[in-house]
Amino acid sequence: MVFIGKAVDRMAENLRTIPMSEVEQHSNEESCWIIINGKGYPQMYLPLFQVYDVTTFLSEHPGGAEAIMEFAGKDATVAFEDVGHSKDAGEMTEEYLIGAKFSVCSFCLSNLQIRSNLSIMDGFGEITVALNVFWEYVGWRQTAGAVGVAWDKIQSDGILPEYSELNLTWVISECDNTVDAGAIIEWARNGVDVVLGPACPPCTLLTKKSVSNQSTAVISGVVAEYFNFPMVIWAPTFSSVLLSADDYPTMMAPTWSSISQARTLALLFERYRWSEVAVVYYTARIDAIPRCSLIIADLEVGLCCFT
Repeated sequence: MVFIGKAVDRMAENLRTIPMSEVEQHSNEESCWIIINGKGYPQMYLPLFQVYDVTTFLSEHPGGAEAIMEFAGKDATVAFEDVGHSKDAGEMTEEYLIGAKFSVCSFCLSNLQIRSNLSIMDGFGEITVALNVFWEYVGWRQTAGAVGVAWDKIQSDGILPEYSELNLTWVISECDNTVDAGAIIEWARNGVDVVLGPACPPCTLLTKKSVSNQSTAVISGVVAEYFNFPMVIWAPTFSSVLLSADDYPTMMAPTWSSISQARTLALLFERYRWSEVAVVYYTARIDAIPRCSLIIADLEVGLCCFT
C-alpha cells in the first residue's frame, strides 16, 4: 500500500510517495507517525488517507501519549473517530500533516486477488470469460471486440502464462437484477474463470443492506463475493460504493468511479473558495445508466464533509 501526499513544505505544493513500509518505521516516541482517513469522509465515498507526524504532540495529548503510541506507525482512523474528537481537534491536527492520498488500494487488492484466483484454477490452458452486456447502449459490438484486444495484450505481455486459449460466452441482461444474479451463479458453478460486467451500475449510493431495483452491479458483487468469484466492472461511471474491498473483495474495474469526478469538483470549489455553487446536470440518459446522478450523490457527501 502506498500513500501519496504533500511534502512537508506545503508551499511547494508537491506530491511525494510515502510507502506504508516507511510509515511503519516511525513507531516510537522519537518519531511517531499515524494514518487517519481524511477529514471525516466515509471511506467508501472518499477514500482519502492522511499521514501525520505527531511526535511533538505526544506530550500534549489530553489522553496521554500511550493512547497515540498504541497506533504508532499504523492506521488510527477507527480509534480517532470512536473517541469522538471535536471539529477543533480535527483542525488542530492539520499542522502535523505530512502526506495524503486518495486510495486506489481497493482495486490494487482486488487485482491481486483476481490474479491469484486465476493462477490456481485448472483450465488446461484455457480461460473462459463471460461478458455481461446491455444491448441498447453498451451491447455486443461495442464491447466484444475489446475482449479480443485485451486477450492479445495478455498473451503478448505474458500476464497469464498458464493460459493459451480464450473461450468467450455472454448474456444480454438488460440490467435486470434477477438475470444478472442468476448468470453469475450459473457461471460460477460451471467453471467460468472471470466475468466482465454487469454493464449497469447502481443508480444511488447503496450498501449491502440497502439495495434498489437498479443495483445490478451491487447484487452481482455480493454473489461474486459468496462464490469467491472474480468480476470486472467495466461500465463507466460506476458507483463509488463498489470501491470497498471489504464488501466486494473479488471486484475490480479498469474504468473510473463516480468519486473521481466528484472529488475533482470539490477540489475545484475549494481552490477558488466558492461557497455557493449551482451544478446543472442531466440526471441520466436512461435509468439503468445514471452516471451524473452518481457523481452528484458523491459530491453532496463530499461537500457535506467539507462544511
